[in-house]
Formats: sequence, C-alpha cells, structure tokens
Amino acid sequence: MRIFDSKGRFYIPDQNKCAETIKNDIPVFDKCYCHNGHNLVSKRAKFGDFNGIVIKAKNSSGIGYLALSPIWGDKSRMHFDINLTDGETIELICPECNESLHYYSKCSCGGKMTTLFLNKNKNFTECIGICNRVGCPHSEFKTSDELFRLSRA
Repeated sequence: MRIFDSKGRFYIPDQNKCAETIKNDIPVFDKCYCHNGHNLVSKRAKFGDFNGIVIKAKNSSGIGYLALSPIWGDKSRMHFDINLTDGETIELICPECNESLHYYSKCSCGGKMTTLFLNKNKNFTECIGICNRVGCPHSEFKTSDELFRLSRA
C-alpha cells in the first residue's frame, strides 16, 4: 500500500482515475468494496442510469438498507426496511459478509467516517468515506485526502 509518493509527500490519488465518468467529467463509482472485497454496488437501487451503492444499516429499531448515489457530488440516498432519524448514528454493514464496515476516522460531528474501498486491495489511499450519522453534512463521499483533513480537525 503506497502512502507516500517518490518525493516523500503524502500520496493522494486522482479521484477521476477511480471511477468511470459521465458528462462534464463527473466520476461515477461502478465499484466500491467492503474490507473483505465484496462489491457494494448493486442493481437493487438505481440512480438515473446507474446502480447504487447498497449497504445494510442497523439502528435501535432494526436492520434495513441504505442506498447511496454512485455519482460524485450527488447526495441522493434512499433507505428501505428501516426508519432513520436525523442525528442518530447507525452501524453500516456489508450486505454480503454481514460484517461492520471499517472506519477511517472520526467525523467532525462526532460520528465515524465509514470506509468504502475503490479496489479490493483495502488501500486507504484509494477509498471514500461517509459519516454514519444520519443527516450529517459530511454524509457524502470523501476522498482519502478529505478524510485525512477531517481526521486532523
């Protein structure tokens, strides 16, 4: 896993190399993986012409699913089989292996930034993160450099 570039600087990958792109060079994540290598992109949820990122969500009322738009910058999401309340923290789980997803760092809201890997290598320099607090303004995709900055806040 590469952390530093050839000059010793912190390596931050180009987000456009990590996903296919749509018009105006906006990346769309066609693959996101849990720490065990299961692809979280699923046909179960559609956002326009694209398959969504589907994750199990668990709170005090039960277990259901959370679907996130795979389009960079699009905060669209939906949930089903679970009631979510703004401000609550939820456990995010891989729907394949049923293991809790790993966290990268604390979010500035007090929640945890959940890691979704962009390849099966579990490389934290090629990942995105979402906060596990419902309604948090950081409940969106963050690149590894943004996650690093949040962890220093």
